[in-house]
Amino acid sequence: MERRRFWQGITAGALCALIWGGQAVVMRLSVIDGLTPANVTVLRCVVAGAALLPVSVRRHAFPIGQLGWRRALALAILAGAPYNLVVVGGVAFAPALHSSVVTFGVIPIAATALAYLAFGEEPDLGKLSCLGLVLAGLVLFGWERFSRAPSAWRGYALFVVAATMWAGFGTLVKIWCVDPISATATIAVLSLATVPVWVVLFPMRLTHASIGAIAIQLGTWVCSWAFSRCTSTPGRLRCWAPSGHRCSSRSSRSSRR
Repeated sequence: MERRRFWQGITAGALCALIWGGQAVVMRLSVIDGLTPANVTVLRCVVAGAALLPVSVRRHAFPIGQLGWRRALALAILAGAPYNLVVVGGVAFAPALHSSVVTFGVIPIAATALAYLAFGEEPDLGKLSCLGLVLAGLVLFGWERFSRAPSAWRGYALFVVAATMWAGFGTLVKIWCVDPISATATIAVLSLATVPVWVVLFPMRLTHASIGAIAIQLGTWVCSWAFSRCTSTPGRLRCWAPSGHRCSSRSSRSSRR
């Protein structure tokens, strides 16, 4: 059983990487077509929220499910509408390819830092060496872009913020033993509830959205589910959570409060 769940986690992680790589390209095309970061965020919230609303309604304690308001809001901030706004904002200043490379590269670095600050977990020399190589690769990767487009630093800064948010999301999912479907549905519905705020604060140009841009929005939330599924898998999959943590019946019960 554990071996089966292990490979389910591997499959979910591969699906997440595939969708995540494609969405950066679509987001960039959406920005080129005239959509603002707020437009893409609203589009994502509406499509995913409408699709997952029936799932959330059928669950206990709509719309937060078993998470409770505090944990639901924390996950929604880290992986919901604010996260999407930061990512799309970064793509507006830097190439789509760099979004995937920089974000995925910074996530393990940010997660290691969060684990040290929050739990006192000190990485060993091997981990530090690997993270150092990743950091050096990111510097080399972005150096040429900086030399040609100095304004790209805004995009890179937003990618770092997005990576830190996602690292926090992954850590909390693992610590709180969150059910992947419940977490995805709750985040999508809470993000849908913020749409009026974005509509009032920012001009909307949703008529410029292409079919591909609309379709990928649902895929993005499939990615959130896949990531949550991956991080909740026991065994060797330890997606950036404190290494000493183990899910227990007590922690599962506390997540309902």
